[in-house]
Amino acid sequence: MEIINEILSSFNIHSIQAIQQINKNTWKLDHKYVLKKNTNINQLKKSILLSDLLLKEKISVPEYLQTCKGMSFVQIDDHYYVLMKKIKGNHFKPFEGNPYKNGVLVGGLLANLHKALKRISASFECYEVDYLKELEDYIIKNIKENDVQVSQDIINYCYDFNCLYNKLPRQLIHRDIHCENMLFTDGMFSGYLDFDLTEKNVRLYDICYLAVTLLVENYYDEHRFLLWCDVFHGILTGYNEISELAKDEISAIPYLFVYIEMTFAAFFVQNKQIDSSRSCITLAEWIYQNKDILPVL
Repeated sequence: MEIINEILSSFNIHSIQAIQQINKNTWKLDHKYVLKKNTNINQLKKSILLSDLLLKEKISVPEYLQTCKGMSFVQIDDHYYVLMKKIKGNHFKPFEGNPYKNGVLVGGLLANLHKALKRISASFECYEVDYLKELEDYIIKNIKENDVQVSQDIINYCYDFNCLYNKLPRQLIHRDIHCENMLFTDGMFSGYLDFDLTEKNVRLYDICYLAVTLLVENYYDEHRFLLWCDVFHGILTGYNEISELAKDEISAIPYLFVYIEMTFAAFFVQNKQIDSSRSCITLAEWIYQNKDILPVL
């Protein structure tokens, strides 16, 4: 509490009544501000720059505040603290109401975000994904070193994707887009959150990432899977209405679904969450076996 008040005083804020810790690095203050702690100054500076560029493009993202000395962060020891205006709103719930229309809505919002990210790409340098390097040096390496079982069919399928992957449109993407990072107030969109993982990759990655995060809890129940199909069909339709999807992108969808789940599996196993890693591989196997029933445009 004392250190938070010290940080806030640097921003000339002295009247905070309620402080709620969201996680070990994030605090919500009076429903007005969000305070975040970071140890990677280069990543932090990129997040601040990206926010500034998107705000200039009229994209609703959290605005970083400046200190009394004109700085965008406060340094205490090896930690860097930033203060942002909190965007009002609640996480989107795509299965409430009309799933297809909900999908169209978020698909259109993602397309608009991608257009803005493409416009600012010349002003923003970031990590560019090398598909084979990530597959071999991160995914396969982590899974094999920790003896997590995955079928050779899945490994081969990921390798087979390389040729098609290299034909897909690339640009800046969000990289962590899911319904908790899209806020709505009274049915109206209010903003996007959490651009810390932004990278240059195929734009389809964001579409599939958004969709597959919704599939996780729903693929093993026939009724819930059909609702998910409505949502995903809507996402594709809403995106395509604003930014046309190429035939290669439609063909690549099941490959990216599998690849994203394998990426999750590697992440979890790297963090010693073996059961979560196995769950991701189970879903990857299910997608591979059921790829012909996934929705398309």
